[in-house]
Amino acid sequence: MLFFGGIFGVTLLTLSFINFVAEEGHHAIMVQSNSQNPIVQMNDLADRKDVKEYRSSVSKSIDEITSSLANIGDYSRQASNNPKLTHDEEWKKNVTEEWQDAESQARKLKKFDAPKELKSVQKVYNQVGDEVILAKKTYLDGLNQRNMDLITESGQHIQTVFDLLDQAKKWMPVLLGNGHYV
Repeated sequence: MLFFGGIFGVTLLTLSFINFVAEEGHHAIMVQSNSQNPIVQMNDLADRKDVKEYRSSVSKSIDEITSSLANIGDYSRQASNNPKLTHDEEWKKNVTEEWQDAESQARKLKKFDAPKELKSVQKVYNQVGDEVILAKKTYLDGLNQRNMDLITESGQHIQTVFDLLDQAKKWMPVLLGNGHYV
């Protein structure tokens, strides 16, 4: 009796997990491997050269985007404490350069050719790139037109960037190398 209860429990747990992946996982990655052990499958994927190269490229672009966005945030805080800065050409030049760097990395991010198992997460990174480009346009338009509504809208795009990056981690059921998600 206990034996059948154990089998029933494991079956129910397995079905619950499959249902979770189907309903909540959105784009679960299916890894092709001869191994029946999912841990081995994850390690096989993480060790592949194309996955390592992709992970490295994506990580570099995301680091540079987030660094530029952090610097833009610093410039914006400076301007909110001293609104006269928005008339300063050096300040405008620095902000514009940070946005250009962020946009350049966003365009790179959108061009990466993800391994087939990572196509769903690349779609999220494409959205990240789109949001960075929109944020740049609305921020600089707002700055040039002295329109705080546009600058606020830019902040919403930036928040979406971070939400998408967080979402990309959650969508990745495979933890790849050194405890980092792609």
